[in-house]
Amino acid sequence: MSKDTKKDVELGHGGGDDEGTYVREPATLDKEPSDAAAKRKERRYRAEQARVAVAPQDGPIKDRGTARELARQYRYQHMPRIPRKNLELYRGREDQTYPMNTPIFKKDRPSLADMGIGISLYFETVLLLAYVFLGMFVVCIPSIVLSFMANPSGVPSSGGDEGAMAQMAVVTIAGIFKKPGSVYGCDLETCLFRDGSTLDTVTAVSIIVYADLGCCLILLTAVPLMRFLFRRYAEAVDEGNVTAADYSVMVWGLPVRVTGKQIKDHFDRLLDRSFAAGGGSKEGGGEEGAKGDPGPFDGVADVFLARADSNVLVQFDKRADLLRDRINLEAGLEAPDITEGEKRRRGARVEKVAAMIERLDQQIDGVDKTGVLNPVVGAFVIFNSQAAKIDALDKYVRKGGNGGLWGVIPPPHECLLDGKHRIKVWQGAPPPPHIWG
Repeated sequence: MSKDTKKDVELGHGGGDDEGTYVREPATLDKEPSDAAAKRKERRYRAEQARVAVAPQDGPIKDRGTARELARQYRYQHMPRIPRKNLELYRGREDQTYPMNTPIFKKDRPSLADMGIGISLYFETVLLLAYVFLGMFVVCIPSIVLSFMANPSGVPSSGGDEGAMAQMAVVTIAGIFKKPGSVYGCDLETCLFRDGSTLDTVTAVSIIVYADLGCCLILLTAVPLMRFLFRRYAEAVDEGNVTAADYSVMVWGLPVRVTGKQIKDHFDRLLDRSFAAGGGSKEGGGEEGAKGDPGPFDGVADVFLARADSNVLVQFDKRADLLRDRINLEAGLEAPDITEGEKRRRGARVEKVAAMIERLDQQIDGVDKTGVLNPVVGAFVIFNSQAAKIDALDKYVRKGGNGGLWGVIPPPHECLLDGKHRIKVWQGAPPPPHIWG
């Protein structure tokens, strides 16, 4: 690297207090040819990569240039990337980083909604609140100006007898009234300003009151508007993506020893009666669903039970470690230079790890050391079609299956599990892997 370019000079390699200190030399105004600049940039890049290659894996990194390069690489590797979608504005931009002007929500182009509906709703909330606070500030400008005109001394001192809260009084109705010894301000009838003008006290107070009322109306209007926009965004994302929530419901209030077959049979019977009443059958004739459902009304596809188990996260971590060990052992069996003895030993270890995984799966499924299933706390029911899911949800949420008047009115007999157990059915969500087994 030439002397005329910007470079980092490290001081104190021999040890001491100034170790790791850098001095930046000024750059000259002479312009170098582009080839020389490119070569200089390449040499600098290689030097940074060489420093990164010998950086310590743990502990502090004293070299500032190495630390900067490692941080730059980490940021680049973990930045969100534009996904692959069969849309015109996505083509040619796959796996690229998002630019700073990326919109929050768009259907046909890369947007923050690609990273999830939660990300887009968060930034949409921040943007809407910014607009709300800006509007409230604009509405309050007359009130603020009026307060400072009536109180030309400005904000009271927080160190005096009035205390820190007195600072807030300058922009309230109390701030416009005269204080003892003050010439300017408002009394019960007239406000006298510093420029000699006057204003009726009732008019001045009304300006502040109406400004506060306008702020309240802006905030009250923003809340339902935000709910409407969020619901529209969620529906738009849901229409473009098929998730487990489109075909599933959550079931609560189940007996602690219920089985998945009991729940499946219950919903199958419930949907059979409902569909038969509409002139259809399970073999065909159902209305086509909203996202390309095949049409037949096939009832329940599967049931996942949630059981009471406080160690489920630890068990899944152990299972992931065992699966990793099994994959590594099985990969070693395919090595060309492995001996027969080593192959037998690895095979025995694979069988041992497989047995440990099987025992752990039983624990995750809810079998404790006595062989008794842990109590059921809920269920995640997946249907074969959206029509089946919508019908089941409609029976419980809209037609009294969950009980009316907060459970005072009993649900229909057909909605009782096994004819005697009250259950609650709500819109489902994709099951987290550490909860459902």
